[in-house]
Amino acid sequence: MIMGRLPLSLFYALLPLPFLAVEYLDQPQAPIHRGYLGLSLVICAIIGLITPFVLRSKKSPSRTLPAIVCLLISCAIVFGYRLPPIAQLQFIQVMNAARYLLYLSFFLSLTAGIGAHLLLASYPGRTYGNRIFTLLLVLIFLDLGSTTFQHLYTHKEHPHAKLDSALFSAIREKAAPHRERDEYPPYRIAWLAQDLSTYLSVAQQLYLSATPTPDAFHPSELRSLETLTRPFIEFARLFIAKLESPHDFGKLSHAPVLQSGFMLLNVRHVLLGHHSQQLPHWLHMRYDSPIVVSGKRSPFPQEVFDSAQNDGSLDRAVQTLFLDSAPILRGRQWYKVYWLLQNMGIRLDQASAEQIFTLEQNPEQDLGTQPTVAVLSHRVTGSSVDLRVAISEACFARLSYAYYPYLTLRVDGQAVTPFETYDRFLGLALDPGEHHIELRASLSPLRQLLIDTSIALFLLGVSLSLREIRGRRLR
Repeated sequence: MIMGRLPLSLFYALLPLPFLAVEYLDQPQAPIHRGYLGLSLVICAIIGLITPFVLRSKKSPSRTLPAIVCLLISCAIVFGYRLPPIAQLQFIQVMNAARYLLYLSFFLSLTAGIGAHLLLASYPGRTYGNRIFTLLLVLIFLDLGSTTFQHLYTHKEHPHAKLDSALFSAIREKAAPHRERDEYPPYRIAWLAQDLSTYLSVAQQLYLSATPTPDAFHPSELRSLETLTRPFIEFARLFIAKLESPHDFGKLSHAPVLQSGFMLLNVRHVLLGHHSQQLPHWLHMRYDSPIVVSGKRSPFPQEVFDSAQNDGSLDRAVQTLFLDSAPILRGRQWYKVYWLLQNMGIRLDQASAEQIFTLEQNPEQDLGTQPTVAVLSHRVTGSSVDLRVAISEACFARLSYAYYPYLTLRVDGQAVTPFETYDRFLGLALDPGEHHIELRASLSPLRQLLIDTSIALFLLGVSLSLREIRGRRLR
C-alpha cells in the first residue's frame, strides 16, 4: 500500500516494521515506496513472539516456533536485502525485496494470531474472552480498514496510468472470436508506457485487450525479456516520444529498425501516448509475423562488442545514438539490440532476413538461398502453438516464441531440436514446402519436483492432522 506524502519520518525511524520502505524494482537507484503493514498486527506479533516462553503447555513451543522462525527470516530478508550476507545469496536476489513482502505479511499475520491466542488464553473466562476478541477486531479494523479500501492502482502524478477500457474496445473485439474458441489472438500488442510499473502495465494490457503481449511481469520469467523485449521497448519509447502524431511514424529515421523489432516480437498494435499531453494513441503495424526466415545463420560477434567496450568506442556510440537517455550499462544493451535489428537486414514485406544471429559461436552457415515464407494458419492456446507455413527455399527460421529448454517442438510430427538465437528465441532449419510446426509446453524437472513435493507435504499434513484428531477423541 503506497502511503503517499505523509509526515511520518519519525515513525519510519522509530517503528521500521509497520512502515516499510521497499525498493519495488531491482535497481538500487529506483524510487522507494512506503508501505504500511499495520501497527496493530505488529503489536500482536510481538506478543506472539513471547508465547513459547509464557504458555505452560508442552506442545506450545513446537506449534509456535516454526511461525516465529519464519517471521524472523522474512524480516531479515526484507530489511537486509542489500546487506551482506543476504546480498551475496543469488537464490534470494533472483526476486526483488518487494516479492518477499508476501512472506513477511503472511507470517506477521500468523504470529499476530498466535499473540491473540495468548491474550485469550490469559483470560479463560467467556466474558473476558469475548471482550478481548471484540477489542482486537475493532483495533485491527481501525488500523487497517482505511488502507484496505483505498484504490491501490491510482497514481495522482500519473493519471494516464489508468486507461479507459473503451480505448481497447476495437482490439478486444478483434480478439473476441479467438477467445470464444478458447484461444489467443495470433499476434501481440505492446504498450510503450513511461514511468509506470511493469506489473501494472502488463496486467492492464492483458485484462483490457484480451490479447497477448511480448512483455512479462518479471525478468526471470523469460530470458528474452532482457536480450530483446525490454531494451527494444525502452528505446522505442524514446524514439516514438518525438512524434507529434502517430501518422508521422514513417518519417522517423529509426522507423525501419523499430518496424523490424515489432515484427520479431509479432506485435500488430502499439499503444503510445502523446509526448506532451499523454493522450493515448494506437499505432498499427503493417507487418507482423510469427516467423522470419533467412538463408544464413551467423554467430553474434560478441568479441567485437567486448573490444569496443574496452577502448571506449561502444560508450561513445551509445551516447551518439541515444543522447545520454540511459545509464551506461543499460545503454550498452540498447545498442546491442539496435545493432542486431539493423544488421539482420529484415525485409518486412517478405518476413525474411539477410541473416539470423545465434547465441552459440559455431561457424557461419550460408545455404545460398533467398527464402520467403507465407503463414497459412496460426493457432495459439495457453499451452500450445500450431503454425502452418509455406517455405519457398531451404532456410533457417526464427520463431517469435522465446527459447525454453523444456519446450517440445515438432515439425510435421517429428520432434526436432531447435537452436537458440542470440536474442533467446527459437530457431530451426526448414526445407522448402509446407510445414506444420507444433510447440507444446512441458514442466521442467525442477517444477515437477516442486509439485510432487507440495502434494506429498499436503498429504503428510492431512495424515498428521487426522492422527491428532483421532488421538483427541480417544482421550
